[in-house]
Amino acid sequence: MDPKVTCVLAARGGYGSQRMLDLVDWPYLRAAGPKTFAGSSDVTALHRAVNVHLGLETLFSPMPATTLFDAVAAEHLRLSLFEPDAVRTITSSTSSPLVPGTVTGTLIGGNLALLASGLGTPEQGSARDAIVLLEDVTENVYRIDRMLTQLLRSGWLDGVRGFVLGSWES
Repeated sequence: MDPKVTCVLAARGGYGSQRMLDLVDWPYLRAAGPKTFAGSSDVTALHRAVNVHLGLETLFSPMPATTLFDAVAAEHLRLSLFEPDAVRTITSSTSSPLVPGTVTGTLIGGNLALLASGLGTPEQGSARDAIVLLEDVTENVYRIDRMLTQLLRSGWLDGVRGFVLGSWES
């Protein structure tokens, strides 16, 4: 891998990211040195794999080739990649905490469907002591309930310190 490459950015999500995990040459990527991996949604499987196999943190970020990539998302992505110390907390006037307070921990998670379908794989790891980010779109409420129940019953959510919930629009 080219040593000048410092970031791999998923331009858009896509079904099937789990299918490629067994095809990745993890020792080769480890030898290539740390790179930032950025993207969201269906590439959640890649985020977990990069963390578990390479021990690297990843950036759950907006993706440029999506309809949701606007000027605000572009600026936040730019700051995250090039000026991470300048990134500020994003607040919303339309949301509020369900339980007020402060929590610290490593942020993990991503797309709910990919997290639930990844249970039992080497990449899933554990959410213990973490703050879990969950998002998904176009899922029926009964399917969201099923996936959350699966994560809960599997023990994956044992010891979680907090949750951050993203978009759930259909």
